[in-house]
Amino acid sequence: MKLLQPSQVLIALALATPALLAYASPAGEVEFAKGVGVAQAASKGPRALSQGVPIEAGDTVTLGSNSFAVVKMSDGTRMTLRPNTAIRFEDYVYRQPGKPDSMVTSLLKGGVRMVTGLIAKGSPQAAKLTTATATIGIRGTDFDARICRTDCAADSARIAQKSEVANVAASARVASLQGPVSAVATSGERRVMAEGGPVYSGETVETANNGHAVLVFRDNTKVTVQARTQFRVENFVYNSDNAAEGTVVFNLLRGGMRVLTGLVGKAQPKAVRMNTPTSTIGIRGTGVDIYSDADGCAEAGGAAGCTLVTTWDGESVLNPGGPNELVVPTGVFVVQDSIGAVPRQLPVPPPFMLNVPTPRPDAVPANAEQLFSSQEINESDPGLFVFSRDGHLSLTSGDKTIDIGRGETGFLNADNTRLVRAIVTPNFLEFDFIPRPDRFNPSTARLLDLAGAFKVKAQVCR
Repeated sequence: MKLLQPSQVLIALALATPALLAYASPAGEVEFAKGVGVAQAASKGPRALSQGVPIEAGDTVTLGSNSFAVVKMSDGTRMTLRPNTAIRFEDYVYRQPGKPDSMVTSLLKGGVRMVTGLIAKGSPQAAKLTTATATIGIRGTDFDARICRTDCAADSARIAQKSEVANVAASARVASLQGPVSAVATSGERRVMAEGGPVYSGETVETANNGHAVLVFRDNTKVTVQARTQFRVENFVYNSDNAAEGTVVFNLLRGGMRVLTGLVGKAQPKAVRMNTPTSTIGIRGTGVDIYSDADGCAEAGGAAGCTLVTTWDGESVLNPGGPNELVVPTGVFVVQDSIGAVPRQLPVPPPFMLNVPTPRPDAVPANAEQLFSSQEINESDPGLFVFSRDGHLSLTSGDKTIDIGRGETGFLNADNTRLVRAIVTPNFLEFDFIPRPDRFNPSTARLLDLAGAFKVKAQVCR
């Protein structure tokens, strides 16, 4: 056997090191630990938790009473593990050649506060948290999950603040979806949408060439966002006690929409409108199709940059209140070529508006009551509580699923017979004194008296 020279050995090691390091790279590591905690793989001894201790796929991490830990995963996901928690990192794949990204964790007991990273943001199916009774689909979000026995009721009794009725931040939910669809926040942050997921005021919904989505708003306005479309929810205000006080303003940046107005449009028709690059459409208790594209309208009988409108129920109005106002009754096709141009009726309907491949929104069997329903719960009841501070979660038990948007709480009772959204977020979730992973200060955490935190009715910061 020929022996390698020392220089050859060094070269071989240098070439192999990146691959070895990539293979040995841990899934995550402990950023901070207080009290007693261990990480243990199935066939290995326990490792005491402390800063820098690696977390591997297959590890079970257990925290004692008066203890908590903050863990950061390699994709940027951060989580705070609460006292008396056990969680297993079932599967973790991130940027491994030939493998899709995946993060699957099992909450065995206790609770976790999580801010997700790139895995959950990249795919709505890639990240999930399971319990013995439910699966939480994580859609790129900031949330808490807690399995309660008698401990949550005890925490609630010791917190002075009382939670108010949950503020439903979502303007709409996705009733059905096909192909890639994204929502882009005003900050520019993009998230992949899934059925049941929320749409917030100010967000822009974008569909791909083979994608479309049907949205149901809280006042039961229904919208089909067609393929190759950018559509922004400019302003949505709805008071269920007085729909006439509402406002619905949409902005079709490009592409096609099919709109059926809801309670706001019926109570106050002038409060609902759609803006396009060339015109404003008043939607008066109506079903209407609208198409606008800077490059594509010329093919349909109008100049480049035009807006096309046809009404299939009721009537709509182009440029309401302006000098070029035009009522569009049912069955009429109208085009406005450019800003300030006089709208004109088309003698021959554009073929692509006669044979629209996406469904009319009134043909989709979904309504706001189903998608936004919530019920009173007793926060002292044992079960699984899931609170979303941002983004979108799905909570599934058996054949039942509910979707949880920003500011909402889902609850599954201990015997798995009741899966609901809560009208009020329990105060032990809303005012949890265990630090959130994105607002974690090691110096403050070291001084936190976990054993004495609830000895008096403390005022707890959100």
